[in-house]
Amino acid sequence: MAAKKRGKMSATGTEGADSPPEPIVAAKVPEPNRDYPAELAEEDDLDSKRGRPEFPVAGLVASAGGLDAFKKFFAAMPADSGIAFVLIPHLAPTHSSLMVELVARQTSMPVVEATEGMAVEANRVYIIPPNKNMTIEGGVLRLTGPVERVSWQTSIDFFLRSLADDQMEKAICIILSGTGSHGTLGLKAVKAAGGIALVQDPSTADYPGMPASAIATGLADHVLPVEQMPEVLVKDVRHFLANGGRVIAEVEEAPDHLNQLLALLRARTKFDFRGYRKKMLARRLERRLGLSNFENLADFLAHLRQHPEEVKQLARDLLISVTRFFRDPEAFHYLETEVVAPLLQTKDADTPFRVWVPGCATGEEPYSIAMLLLEHQSLAQNPCRLQIFATDIDEPALEIARRGLYPDEIAADVSPERLARFFTRVDEVHWQVSKQLRETVTFAFQNLIADAPFSRMDVISCRNVLIYLEPDVQRKVLALLHFALKPGGYLFLGPSETIGRQTELFEPVSKKWRIYKRTGPLRAEDLQFPVTQSEPRPALPPSTNRAPVPPKLAELAQNSLLRRFDLACVVINRNYEVLHFAGPTEDYLVQPGGAPTQNLFAMARPGLASKLRVVIRRAIRENSPQRINDAILRRAGEPCRVNIEAEPLHTSKQTTGLLLISFQAQRHPAGESPLDLGARGETDEPDLLHQLERELETTRDDLQNTIEQLESANEELKGSNEEVMSMNEELQSANEELETSKEELHSYNEELSTVNNQLHDKIEEVESATNDMANLLDTTDIPTIFLDGSLRIKLFTPASSRMFRIIATDRGRSIGDIVKRFIDDDLLPEIQQLLRNLIPREKEVRAEDGRWYVRRILPYRTLDNRIDGVVITFVDITERKLTAEGVAQQHAKVVETSAGVLHNREAHLAAILDAAADAIITIDAKGLIQSVNAAAERMFGYAADEMIGQNVKMIMPSPYRGNHDQYLARYQQTGMKHIIGNGREVEGLRKDGSTFPVDLAVSEVNHLHLYTGILRDISHRKQLEREVVEIASLEQRRIGQDLHDSVSQELTALSMLAGDLAETLRTDPLNASDLVERVVQGLHRSRQDLRAVMRGLCPVSVDSEGLMAALSDLASRTQLEGKLSCTFDCPKPVLVEDNLIATHLYLIAHEAVHNAIKHAQCKNIRISVESSEDLTLRVQDDGIGISIPDQPTQGHSGLGLRIMRNRAAIIRATLSFEKVLPAGTMVTCVLDRRSHEP
Repeated sequence: MAAKKRGKMSATGTEGADSPPEPIVAAKVPEPNRDYPAELAEEDDLDSKRGRPEFPVAGLVASAGGLDAFKKFFAAMPADSGIAFVLIPHLAPTHSSLMVELVARQTSMPVVEATEGMAVEANRVYIIPPNKNMTIEGGVLRLTGPVERVSWQTSIDFFLRSLADDQMEKAICIILSGTGSHGTLGLKAVKAAGGIALVQDPSTADYPGMPASAIATGLADHVLPVEQMPEVLVKDVRHFLANGGRVIAEVEEAPDHLNQLLALLRARTKFDFRGYRKKMLARRLERRLGLSNFENLADFLAHLRQHPEEVKQLARDLLISVTRFFRDPEAFHYLETEVVAPLLQTKDADTPFRVWVPGCATGEEPYSIAMLLLEHQSLAQNPCRLQIFATDIDEPALEIARRGLYPDEIAADVSPERLARFFTRVDEVHWQVSKQLRETVTFAFQNLIADAPFSRMDVISCRNVLIYLEPDVQRKVLALLHFALKPGGYLFLGPSETIGRQTELFEPVSKKWRIYKRTGPLRAEDLQFPVTQSEPRPALPPSTNRAPVPPKLAELAQNSLLRRFDLACVVINRNYEVLHFAGPTEDYLVQPGGAPTQNLFAMARPGLASKLRVVIRRAIRENSPQRINDAILRRAGEPCRVNIEAEPLHTSKQTTGLLLISFQAQRHPAGESPLDLGARGETDEPDLLHQLERELETTRDDLQNTIEQLESANEELKGSNEEVMSMNEELQSANEELETSKEELHSYNEELSTVNNQLHDKIEEVESATNDMANLLDTTDIPTIFLDGSLRIKLFTPASSRMFRIIATDRGRSIGDIVKRFIDDDLLPEIQQLLRNLIPREKEVRAEDGRWYVRRILPYRTLDNRIDGVVITFVDITERKLTAEGVAQQHAKVVETSAGVLHNREAHLAAILDAAADAIITIDAKGLIQSVNAAAERMFGYAADEMIGQNVKMIMPSPYRGNHDQYLARYQQTGMKHIIGNGREVEGLRKDGSTFPVDLAVSEVNHLHLYTGILRDISHRKQLEREVVEIASLEQRRIGQDLHDSVSQELTALSMLAGDLAETLRTDPLNASDLVERVVQGLHRSRQDLRAVMRGLCPVSVDSEGLMAALSDLASRTQLEGKLSCTFDCPKPVLVEDNLIATHLYLIAHEAVHNAIKHAQCKNIRISVESSEDLTLRVQDDGIGISIPDQPTQGHSGLGLRIMRNRAAIIRATLSFEKVLPAGTMVTCVLDRRSHEP
């Protein structure tokens, strides 16, 4: 049918057979894929095709703390906003949800739990059910499940991605309180689709993890407290609905504003968006105008000119891209099996496998390809080197790619095996690529349409880049990629991208997965670089003195010869497009009416098209020159015989695939006029018959091609028919499932009625139990208080007022805020300890009225054996206490006399032991602790009564704990000493579970069968050792960074200058002086940079006056570099003979100056050195002051302060920090004269 329509239409023209034929290989352009932004769908009415609603759909996501955020949001959201709300909280999969009931109390909008196939409507709230995954498709909610839940797998990003795919610019992402990084990937997808993103202010969230992760992307449109979100959201949505499409119309009617805006972006940010699709740009600008409250592009353009920071944010919005690991897994599988694996087999160890990924965004795609290559490389016996280059113009995205730090949700796209092999767990919410994977990929800034491309690539993965570009720019970029690939290389495109009409450059390997193979060479005229032209320069006025440029002699001679022998030629490609004209081609070819064309058959004069088609097809088929003689056409109203020749060009690789078509008019035989030729043509029946036979042969070829196309179309229709039948069966099955679902819903309704009755009975039981509990609490005379897990008061008995100053309104307050009527400093610590180990606590306490009570602390257990707080009771034991005291007094009188002497001796010995700085512990032959001193209590955190009688293993961590009894038993059996009599370094275990290093010395008391251990805590010594190593590492990294940032960069520039100098000396030595001067200057800068690095290695010279010179140089450099006043004051010369001491003093001063500049924000710094009885170094600033720790070992002190303290300790100096008035800090280092004088 298609062939018939073409023939019928061409019949109205000059000659039906002369219509242009189809290209040799035709590429089909697919429908836009839903994985991509809406603006790329061009003119398609996707809303009507998919049944998308005309109103926005908002996805509200949260996990921990989300219920409170939902309540606050809907309490402030009007009921007529015109938005549909879908809530995706993180629900427990095994418990029923009360979320619907709780949210419904905050809004008058209908709140329902989502069901399969439920269509969303405006001004309604839908909540995901437990243990389900939910998506949205065509405005209809889809549920899957039950699902297997793991730590990283939630429905949050799953739903947000589908929301972005389905609603596109009408999608709204709202991220509320929660832990981890859930929602981050979904937010990126929504923003890439042109939607809105709102994030809760982390300072107002109960759990700021999710909001903080979303804000870190830099894509959030608004960061607000939940209560302020509804007002802003309604305003943005109404602006979008009222002005939708206005910017697109404005761009089409008056493109000047868009061109000015693109020029502004190009000038302010260096990003050139001229080659991007104008409709895509207009849609993104329309959303930006809505967020900025502008009505038209002209006003927004004026605003951008006055606010440069808005220009950068706009560029950021235009650069948004969607990417993830192994996007389209089937395509990556095909790439792996059909491209990567065969190519790797052809590589040897000396030949690298080169891959280029332009437009790599945040790096997921190049890392995905790198994983495939590394997996196959590990299986090869002689693996080749891998070179993967990933480029982009978005520097923040490249920085993310270089760090290789990704949220936990990537586990949904990366298999567990690849996660274990190629990633390491950084924290609870992030994965980082392994060192092997990171070193495989090189990331670089590169503009695909402006910068030089890579070359000799085996594979180029340019996915989802071309869809953002104009068709003409796409064609040029494809030519650029063809140039970058080596012969036989592969091009990997996105699912909505094709090579278009560039069939002479690539051949399809898999049309479905958009994988193409490079074919043929690239001709110079096809390669345009850069792709987008720079701004045209103003035309210079014509010069009257400039002589006209004479034409080239060879060109004049060639044209003269062609016209002299009446020879016309054209060069065409395999798509029959004319690439070059030569000679008088106007006699044989002419542009037809309508749009300009390069098609040879469309330009052929009447009578030539069929002959051209025959001779060209013969030449292509035979790959040799072919000729047709005596073709008759009318030229200037007269008949003329023409010889046509088609010759494939094989002169060079650049001409492969081209054909030379030549036309030459035959000369009239002597005595034959044109009229005779016309008359003879009319009567020469054999010639006419021969011509008709040739035309019939051409028609037969066309018919055969049409038949083949028809057969192919029939095969496709058969396949489509089978698919339709399959879909019909699926629809019938779905109809049956819907009937079943209807019956199930009816059953569920009955079950819900039963559950409702059960709940009513349960409520009555709860009310009865509540009444019983209230009467029990009111009548009991035992003070009892119930606390929740946060130690807030839930309930208490009236008798509790005897122990606390408590009233009814104190419910909900912390127990620590209530004043006690008894003495007990251990109450709160013991409550905390009970919540950790669930061991009940008991203690005797005395009330203000003198009565004694037994205070018991017990865990509060629910019926399902969960710990949900604490119960504190007080039992009056006053009578028992008085009786016990009487008995104790009588016993004390009896014991007092006999124990006096022994007590004095024990007290004397105990005083000696308690005064010891080291811990002293005595154990018996069974390993049971017999005595400990005060230092042991302080060291291990146990009281003496907690340790005595316990096995000494309680203060030993593994593996010492398991081996101790064996060591002790072996010694008692064999007498072989392992530790006894030998000091060694071991680890101790504190009561809180922490371990620390100790020096242990064990001795034996033979006649008592006791063993005494003396332990010394060496944590501080170990810390000093670690800090020394850390200081060395920091200095090493600093020196390396200085060398890289200064000397390396300068040497690189000198290398380039040297190359230019060599070229200039070769071509134009007289003008080389400037380059020589620049090289000399660069060498001077390199020497200065190298001296600065060497100054950091050895800041103080070895003579006795080196300290003064170094400090003076420090002051001069600080004043020169820091734009502040820095002076050095030394009233009289100070000599330091020891270079090590001088070096540490200099580094202390250097660190003090660095802290003053970086943290104190000072304007003046004074460095002074004086020597009287002692040497005193002072560094004083007038800044805002810095935080100074009270103790040298205080954990929150900075590394710089700790380094200064350690340096002072090394040289036995005293370091102090003090604030000075009216502002500033003084650092003082005092060194004993004996330490620095010989």
